[in-house]
Parts: sequence; C-alpha cells; structure tokens
Amino acid sequence: MAVEIEFRGPLTKNKFQELFKFFRKKTRFARKTKRKTFVFFTNDKTLDLKVRTTDGVSEIVAKKGFWGARKREEIILPIKTDLIKAAQKFLALLGYKKGIIAIRETYIFKYKNIEFSLVKCPKNYYFYEAEFIGNKAIKNPEKHVKKILESLGLKVWSEKEVYDFLMWGNKKIDKHFSLD
Repeated sequence: MAVEIEFRGPLTKNKFQELFKFFRKKTRFARKTKRKTFVFFTNDKTLDLKVRTTDGVSEIVAKKGFWGARKREEIILPIKTDLIKAAQKFLALLGYKKGIIAIRETYIFKYKNIEFSLVKCPKNYYFYEAEFIGNKAIKNPEKHVKKILESLGLKVWSEKEVYDFLMWGNKKIDKHFSLD
C-alpha cells in the first residue's frame, strides 16, 4: 500500500499554458493521459472508491484518508477493461450505487523529484497536482514540494480548499450516475 504526498492548486488557462511551456523546456515530458473515472459516493468522507480507465487501462481504486488530504493510503487493482461494468456492479452490490463521472485530460512532467500533473477538466477548468516521488535523500518531502511550488508561483490549496473544489466540481463540472 502506497502513501501519497500530494499538493493541488488552481490554474487559469494562461497559467496552465505557461507551466506547460516551462516544463516542456526545462524537464522531461512523461506522458499525456485521458481518464474517465466513476467516483462512487460513500457516507465516509475518508473513503474514496473509483472505477477508472486511463488510456485503455482499467482499475479499481480505493483511497483512505480525508478527500483532499495531502497524505492518503491507496490501493489500485488492475482489471481487464471488459470488466468495467462488473466492477461497477460489484461496488453497487456493496451499497455504492451513485456518484459522478469525471473526465480529465492530464499532462504529466517530472521536475525536481516531483510528478506534476497539469489537469484540464470539462468546461475549461484547470488545476495542478504535485506528487512527491520517493527519494530518501530528501528528509522533509512536504517542505521540498512547497518550496518548488512557491518558486513556480503556484497557489497551494489547503486540504479544505481541495475538498471544496472536488465537491464544487461534482456539481458544476462532472456528470452524475446511478446504478439503481
């Protein structure tokens, strides 16, 4: 089970483009992804259940920890793409029948031991994710990431702001589904 150390923050379209150009020039472009995620609503704000497909690769994801928290436990189970409907049915049988469909286009770069994801949402909303990539030489990874974000002029959302953005996105950006 992995533990994420992740920061997120808002981007304007201009800042998205500026960062994209900066990272293309200064670092290695890792990849572009297209992801469709079924996020299942739970009554537990510390449980995140998803069935998602990223560039044709499907998986069931469970994360434990407050939505928006910088550190959460994560389990990812790869599944065959033709089992997406079965995975959704499995979660419905466990009582998780409603949620949202999140569609995201992401550009991923590696920069100073941080994986930066520049995320484009429907309706032209943008944000970034900065996830620390394990390196034992860096004693305080959170401080390291914050310093880099500051040098790039990026605002860091608090855990509450991340949660508020996710909830706002559930209402304004993403589509809803029901497996009743």
